[in-house]
Amino acid sequence: MDGFGTTEGVVVLAGTNRPDILDKALLRPGRFDRQISLAKPDINGREQIFRIYLAKLKLDNEPSFYSQRLAALTPGFAGADIANVCNEAALITARGDEKLITMLHFEYAIDRVIGGLEKKNKVLIGKISTGAQNDLEKVTRMTYAQVAVYGFSEKVGLLSFPQRDDGFQKPFSGETASIIDTEVREWVAKAYKNTVELIKKHKDKVAQIAELLLEKERESTLNQLLVEMDGFGTTEGVVVLAGTNRPDILDKALLRPGRFDRQISLAKPDINGREQIFRIYLAKLKLDNEPSFYSQRLAALTPGFAGADIANVCNEAALITARGDEKLITMLHFEYAIDRVIGGLEKKNKVISKLERRTVAYHESGHAVAGWFLEHAEPLLKVTIVPRGTAALGFAQYVPSENLLMTKEQLFDMTCMTLGGRAAEEVLIGKISTGAQNDLEKVTRMTYAQVAVYGFSEKVGLLSFPQRDDGFQKPFSGETASIIDTEVREWVAKAYKNTVELIKKHKDKVAQIAELLLEKEVLHQEDLVRVLGERPFKTVEPTNYDRFKQGFIDSDNIKSAEVDPSSPAGEAVPT
Repeated sequence: MDGFGTTEGVVVLAGTNRPDILDKALLRPGRFDRQISLAKPDINGREQIFRIYLAKLKLDNEPSFYSQRLAALTPGFAGADIANVCNEAALITARGDEKLITMLHFEYAIDRVIGGLEKKNKVLIGKISTGAQNDLEKVTRMTYAQVAVYGFSEKVGLLSFPQRDDGFQKPFSGETASIIDTEVREWVAKAYKNTVELIKKHKDKVAQIAELLLEKERESTLNQLLVEMDGFGTTEGVVVLAGTNRPDILDKALLRPGRFDRQISLAKPDINGREQIFRIYLAKLKLDNEPSFYSQRLAALTPGFAGADIANVCNEAALITARGDEKLITMLHFEYAIDRVIGGLEKKNKVISKLERRTVAYHESGHAVAGWFLEHAEPLLKVTIVPRGTAALGFAQYVPSENLLMTKEQLFDMTCMTLGGRAAEEVLIGKISTGAQNDLEKVTRMTYAQVAVYGFSEKVGLLSFPQRDDGFQKPFSGETASIIDTEVREWVAKAYKNTVELIKKHKDKVAQIAELLLEKEVLHQEDLVRVLGERPFKTVEPTNYDRFKQGFIDSDNIKSAEVDPSSPAGEAVPT
């Protein structure tokens, strides 16, 4: 794939139903760096697929009679599952020496596809296996995790002592350690006793064994690479370079002295870096304005984007323009392209009930209004209830400023803004939904960081316990952990209370924005200004949103006239 030039007109397509096990190297820029997620068909899609397959079968009624009913009976079925149902119904009919397929045959077929072949003599063992283990070390680590980390042991209780690379962190007494060790021995002995029986009973674990064999193959490839690298002498003038965007999963053996022992970290570009990268890609496109006009504004719209993301934005904008039979790329095309890169493919045909659509509208309206009246919240660019990707039913897009430092007040306002959707559901609809899951995850991470990392909590003090990929490192007692948990709950409760009061104060405006969203589906900042009025806070320095509107040079001149000379630098000036 690396042998193809970008101008040779070669497009490589591939498909998989297991994206979670793809090697990261396949997804790097220049390879399979653009993914289109095809969700399973909804009830209308299943009905259309059934019509295709039913047209080939001999039925005792019209295909439309069956297609509608079978689509309702098969939620979550993909096209292949629907084909299996139709084939199985035909086979069941043939086995019974019958000529026409009836509804009863289809019901038997659906049972067969969902639950497998009927076995009246099947013996149930009552429990399922979590998979075979390779060696005693893995068994020991897994069992210790169940007993000492996940709280599965009644004798140890709901305590957790997270595992580290160099062993278990054990901030507990010798008595507790003895209980844990005894529990682990008993659990491993019980597992070993049942191993033979479990293997016989669980023949479906063959797939897992195949995955283990593939893992062994990867290890062999890694070992071969290490052997080759060890063969170079330090005086032979050979330099081996490699790159990765996932340093956290590199094998430790690769990073030993004499191998890849020197690392250079390349951070994502700042606004000036993105502007320069945009100029490179924009020079190849046909625009309705100068590349510099777009590069400044697009750099402000894309905080956190890497070079590959910027390339995707430019390519997507060109594709959108071509689909519309237009000759020049405009700002609107770039905005659509950024939405596509951030939120995924737009799915206007996704079936959403009126109640769900109303809930999403009020949820997103809560985010918008809460952020509008919070001093330190990020400027809102647009809010939409058009579904994107496989999960997002709507989202609000902000233009965050790339601050290197955040104050406690800024983080509090950002927490309140994130909770605005849940608060709007509670205040205006009277019921809360599962739509706030992503918001709550962000709030949890943000608040734990304030309490346990940044030293903002007086009760915890000026201590910092940095977060790792596998959770917080906890070299502290259970009492300190309890203080941290209590502080986090109190801080989140305080932020939510403040957000609910804010939503109640602007209840009518939240409802207006929600109804406008239901009508137009997409609202820009201009629409919010018409309903909410001008935002009651002005910043001294130009924000990324100002740069988006005016460009770099113009925004400096315009904003300089709005600065209150009596205000200290960096503070917000209410208008």
